[in-house]
Amino acid sequence: MSIKTKTLDFILILCVCLSVFSSDLYLSALPKLMVTFESRSEQIQLTLSLYFVGFALSMLLCAPLAKKLGNKKLILIGFSLYIMASLLCFFSQNLTIFIIGRILQSFGGCCGSIVSRVIAKQTYSKPHRLSNLLSAMFLGMGLTTIIAPPLGSLFISYFDWRANFLFLALFCLLLFVLICLCIQNHTPEISSTQSNIKEYFNIACDYNFRVYTSIITLGWASFFTYLSSTSFICINFFSLTTTNFSLFHSLAMIGFVLGSLLGRFFNKKTSPQILIHYSLIITLIGSSLLFIFSMSYAPNIFLFILPMFILLFGIGLMLSFCQILAIQNIKQSINHAFSLMYFSKMIFGAFMGWVGVYLMKFNCLPMATVIILCSYIAFFINYFYVIKDNKISLVK
Repeated sequence: MSIKTKTLDFILILCVCLSVFSSDLYLSALPKLMVTFESRSEQIQLTLSLYFVGFALSMLLCAPLAKKLGNKKLILIGFSLYIMASLLCFFSQNLTIFIIGRILQSFGGCCGSIVSRVIAKQTYSKPHRLSNLLSAMFLGMGLTTIIAPPLGSLFISYFDWRANFLFLALFCLLLFVLICLCIQNHTPEISSTQSNIKEYFNIACDYNFRVYTSIITLGWASFFTYLSSTSFICINFFSLTTTNFSLFHSLAMIGFVLGSLLGRFFNKKTSPQILIHYSLIITLIGSSLLFIFSMSYAPNIFLFILPMFILLFGIGLMLSFCQILAIQNIKQSINHAFSLMYFSKMIFGAFMGWVGVYLMKFNCLPMATVIILCSYIAFFINYFYVIKDNKISLVK
């Protein structure tokens, strides 16, 4: 692999990591935002949910805009908006302004997240090479989820929660410079609104796309529900400090990273359909244990983190394979396919995350209930619509 290719891969991975920093860096600060803005937990959780909703809606606009403006130009415009939005969050004096900044962040940040995957698809024609890069992206996202909360907690300890958003602005500025120097723009295409709607419709009619996007959506709904609830549960219910919370959260996210790493290892060794099936069984084990432990009257942080480690391991193991199988029949309109896929998972994940926090009162049972429902539905979709329909043998 040439230095130029490695540099491109590194920049694309950093682009998808930006969206993870945006959601995970300030997790430790969520309870502090309740004090700063004198708000309830479900109101503060809207800063996450509305970020995901804005991210989802802007996904639908990314594909036609990327065609019209070109990949590079769209990312640069989006990142410029992201930098300004991060500074708006930094200077915000009330929750309304802060939420507006978060929504604008989502509009800008999604450009890098979706277009980086499109560039990857356009650059690598061989499925195993594309799968390796997508797995590396998930691995980078997983490592970011481990690094971000402790880093955010460090900013809070030495400065203030606002320092998190100054860091996001500077990180995005660095990406802006790297993209200017290292990525070329492709020739823009002319497309009408009617043709864009038709392309989305055609993609939605693809059987594989519907099935695997449903599995991805349910997996991310479990992930977002955990992400939205975990700081409130760990700090308010388990009485952890922000530093200890960030460490336990990072411990759970190691499961996601290990799953992504093993996904790369099994890339050429196992049928992706079989790997996804067993990954979903792992998520069932994790979500079932979480549900059982959540009904315990003796709160124990380790009985909360261990099931989440198992669940996130299963999700990390399957995601890149689900993405590849979802788009395997789509030769054109890759931008639209990724946009529709990410719209589905973001909008549903945002809703389920809000439900988990809204119902949360004294323990993590509401969060565990949402996660176990999503896990079982994903398993049965895969079993009946993939394994049984295609008569795939699970025993060799």
